[in-house]
Amino acid sequence: MNHMDLHNAYESYKLGMTDRETYLEQRKTYEQLLVCMQDNIEKQKAVVSKMAQVDLPEVAGFEMLEGQMKLQKLNKEIVDAFVSEIVVHDRERMEIKWKFRDEFLEAEKGEICSK
Repeated sequence: MNHMDLHNAYESYKLGMTDRETYLEQRKTYEQLLVCMQDNIEKQKAVVSKMAQVDLPEVAGFEMLEGQMKLQKLNKEIVDAFVSEIVVHDRERMEIKWKFRDEFLEAEKGEICSK
């Protein structure tokens, strides 16, 4: 559920198209998602901060620039660490399956992340 979904839910309630309980449930879901995403942002900031303090060797393919980790080059270690599977559909289309969750995609789909 995104901000527009919440706005639309309120508009539907205001116009009498949905009841108060439905609107409040949608609002609660949105607020839980927002809290969860803010928590995840703080966790990611903490991880990036810790990584900034670690001296990464260039062979790893990463470097720190302006407090952000930048990928210098793609190598086997990086692919093995982050990529679960690469599916080649045809010459013009391929799909990368990551070893981590895409929380923004899940949020877009309306899934609430677990704490």
